[in-house]
Parts: sequence; structure tokens; C-alpha cells
Amino acid sequence: MIFLVLVYSLRFCNGQLYATSTGEGFVHLWNKSSILRTLKNSSSTIKVLEYDSIKNYLYTGAENGIINIWDLNNNLLVKAWKENGKIKSIKKINSTLFSLITNNQLVLISELDNSKKQFEIANGHQFDTLNILENENKILIGSGNRKTLSIFCLLRENFVKNETNNIMFQINAVDLLDSNFIVTECERKTACILKILPNNSFMANKKISTEEQISDIKIIDEYNVLLKLDDKLKLWDLTTDKLIEIKNKDDNDYEVNIIEIKDENFFYIVYSDSKIDLWNIKTKKFEQNLNNSSSEIYAIKSLESYKRNDKIKIENTLATISSTISTSTETSTTTELSSTISTSTQTSTTTELSSTISTSTETSTTTELSSTISTSTYSFEDSVFEIDEKNTEQINELLILKVDLTDCLKNCSGNGKCKISKDLRFYCDCLGFYSGQSCHVDTRACASNPCRNNGTCINNLINKTYTCECFNHFFHGTNCELKKDVCENETCSNNGVCYDYHNEPKCKCNSLYNGTKCEILSDELKVIKSVIKTSSSIAIAILVLTYVTIAIIDLSNLFLKQSPKIKKAEKKTQNLSEIIIENIE
Repeated sequence: MIFLVLVYSLRFCNGQLYATSTGEGFVHLWNKSSILRTLKNSSSTIKVLEYDSIKNYLYTGAENGIINIWDLNNNLLVKAWKENGKIKSIKKINSTLFSLITNNQLVLISELDNSKKQFEIANGHQFDTLNILENENKILIGSGNRKTLSIFCLLRENFVKNETNNIMFQINAVDLLDSNFIVTECERKTACILKILPNNSFMANKKISTEEQISDIKIIDEYNVLLKLDDKLKLWDLTTDKLIEIKNKDDNDYEVNIIEIKDENFFYIVYSDSKIDLWNIKTKKFEQNLNNSSSEIYAIKSLESYKRNDKIKIENTLATISSTISTSTETSTTTELSSTISTSTQTSTTTELSSTISTSTETSTTTELSSTISTSTYSFEDSVFEIDEKNTEQINELLILKVDLTDCLKNCSGNGKCKISKDLRFYCDCLGFYSGQSCHVDTRACASNPCRNNGTCINNLINKTYTCECFNHFFHGTNCELKKDVCENETCSNNGVCYDYHNEPKCKCNSLYNGTKCEILSDELKVIKSVIKTSSSIAIAILVLTYVTIAIIDLSNLFLKQSPKIKKAEKKTQNLSEIIIENIE
């Protein structure tokens, strides 16, 4: 039993899956020029489409504010609600969160609990463009009436930058790879590549005169940018720094309405007459016409899993589809899905799914799935395969067939597509900045995590370098490796030692002190000081009394020693007086 995912790959990976919206509120799902399904969304014009390739969800936004989320796997309307105002853009942020803008509000919506948060900028800013800086947890919003780009921080949930003097013209379109590669019209009829500086201001790295106003921008990669100029389309080749006009296949006058990137090799052009053409990016030439719709097309969205600089798994599944591709007489009958690719007469009948690829007449009947594959008549190159627990039986079948799955055993590390070569060998086709047999090597400068202390690493895709945006003002240096000394001016009242606690100065007090600055005496120290003071007073008093006592004693002794001499002198004086008196008589 060959596996269903491979059959899906045969149908879709070499086709073109995309969605278009109309003014009557319909969304058509296409495979090349065939409508696979029509979704009824709203009675209002739908100008916003967003696709989640992981969940296979399609998000639609109408001018009357109605938003629908469709599960394309099961053809179910998952959720529908109405916002206040016209929906201008919807962008997925991660697997559980998406954002949208109305005239003056940014809305963040969680798909886990359906919670919603709304944010506005003062001074009458009208929102016009919405872009996600995926690896930096930031959102970039353009305001046409204020001629500004604003940065919204998802971690702090606030606008960190509302004004910039670098944007001098009305903003109609913005596209970006990261914070070092932002393309917009920064001056009148001038396209610019901007970068965000550490202080959240903008600096222009490159400019080019377009001679016409820019109405839409699509970045193909770091070397090619599509610019819709009024009703014409030009490619900005950054390697030569020149603008190359994209002309239609007949080289006639035409009016481009919408552009959309399909993948790294192709892009769509929707003209004013609703004709859709597929163009080759590498050759810059027309590839094929896909659709001549009778209804006016207001939006187009590729349903491919290609995403620039992202780790996205390939999941393109649509239910109940019938498709017949033949180059000679073929007949194929199935209960649910029939697909025949042949170069000769073939007949195959199954209960669930039948697929025959052969170079000769073959007949196969099974109860589940029958498949005969000949590598000489069909190229499996670019077909896609995923390894997960859902495909256990199919993987076992491949192992029995001795198919080489070595490089794909880890699903290309989530950084690439597992593809099937002509010799039925599975290999990894790595995305953007990844390499290695299993796409496990990230070649970007930030892959080594050079920024320390929770600093944010920002890749400079042009110069192949990086810059570190430090977590806060406490850290600085090339890699945010240096930290400000928060204890520089803290003495802790000379009763303790200062230390850094979460970027704040804290004091570790000596045993007999406490308080935030070690300024408070402990009760034990108070008792000790009181005892010392009392003891000192008593000691002083005793010393004074002792000194006084000694002084008194000394004076007493001195007085007692002088008394006999005085009596003797008095006696001599008395005797002398008696002698004198006797002589006188």
C-alpha cells in the first residue's frame, strides 16, 4: 500500500494552488485553471487573505469587518466574527496567535481561548500596512496619513517607536525579510531598503528612483524585489541595482492589479481584467496563463507552503478532488478520488483510491489502494513527503521497497522540504539559510547565539553579519557582554556589602545591622550599646568619686601635719609675751 501523502504530492506539488476573492464575498480555491471549491464568506468585498500552511487554515477579511477562518482540510468554517471597521490586513504571528489591523487599531487574537487585545496609537494614526518581524517578537505598522512606521513589541505589548524622520512620503506598501531588510517608499517615487537601529529609529541602506509611485511591494529574496508602480510591474535587481520592467507575453500595454509570490521560483500577476498569469522568477519571463475569471479579483493568496526564512512544514491537502491528466486513452474509476497519468491504454479500479502510472497496459484491483509506478514515464522530482506518526504504515511500505529515507528521517530538521528524486531516493531541499544533508546547519550569523545576557540577535542578510540588541540599558558591548555596575554609588551606610540583584543594587548587611541600606541597628546591638553607655557612666562616676576621696584624704593629712607646729609657735609667742611683760614691770 503506497501512502496517500505521495498521491497528494503528485496532484499538487507540480500544480498551482491559490485562492482568490471577489466583490460578492466569495473565495475560490484553484488548482491551475480549475476551481476546486468555492467558500461563501460575506456579502461585502474581501480584500484580505492569509494562509496558515501548518494548519491548512485560510483567513479572510472583508470591508464590512467580517473575518472568517476556514479549515481547508475538512471544508469547515471554524470561526466567524465582526470587527469594528474595514479589515486592512491579517497576518499570522505563530501557531496560536494572529494579528489584524483596521483603520486605527491593531488587534491580537489568540486561537487557544479566542481572547482579543486591541491597541491604538494617539495623534490620529491611521493604520495601512502590517508586517511581522517573526524572530524578534515585533510588529511593523505603516501609517499613510502620518507618513510613519511604528514598532509594536509583542513581549511588552506596547508601541516602542511611533515616529521616525526617515519616512518622508505616504506609506502605501511595506515588505520585509527582517529588521535589516525593510522595503518601502521612503521618499517620493523612491524605493528604499531600511534597517532598524538599536534605538528603534530607521536608516536607509539603499535607495533607487522608481519614477512612479509605489503601490505594492513583494520581496522574492535578498537580491530581488518586485515593485508595483502605478499599473506597471518592475523587478529591482539588487545585484546590479537596476529596475527591470516585467512585460506581458505579448509585449502589449497591460495594467497590473495584484502580485503574489508563489514560491522561490514563480510569482502570480493579476491584471485589471482578472486574468492571472504565472511568471518565472529566474528567467523573468511569462510561464503560463492560469485563469480568465469573469468576476473581478480583489485578492490572491498562494496556498503553497513556501515561506521566506521560515521553518514551515509542507501540508497541502484539499478534500474530494477529481483530476484527470492524460496524453492518450485512459480510464480510471474510484469511489473518492481518481487520478490517471499515462502514456498508453490503462484501466484501474479501486474501492478507495486508484493510481496508475505506467508505460504499458496494466490492470489492478484492490480493496484499499493499488499503485504501479514506473520512473521512466513520470518524474517524481519536487514531490513532497513528510515523516510523522500518522504515516507509520506508509513508511513501512517504503522500507519494504528499500527506498532510501536517510536524509529525511528527521523531516529535514524542519528547515526544508523532503523531495523525491527520479530514482525514488528521498533528499532534503533546504530552505533559505540552511544547509547540510538534513538541513541541520543554519548558515546565518545569529545561529551561534552570539548575543549574551538575553540580547536579541539581528541578522544582517546583506552583509552576512549580525548586531546585538541588548535586553536593557544595563548591558552593552558588541555581544551585550558588558554590564553596568549598579553598586557604583551604593555604600550600604558602610555597614554592609552591595551586590547586583536583577539589575538593582541590594545591600547584604553585617550581622548587627538591617534595613535596605543597612541603616537600622538590631535590638541586640542597641542593648549592647545601652549597656556600654551605662557602664561607662558608672565607671566615670566611680573614678570621679575616687579622685575626690583621694583629694580629701590628702588635704586632711596635710592639715593634720601642720597642727603641732602651730601650737608650738603659739606657745613660744605666749612665753615671749610673758617675758616682755615682766621686763616692763
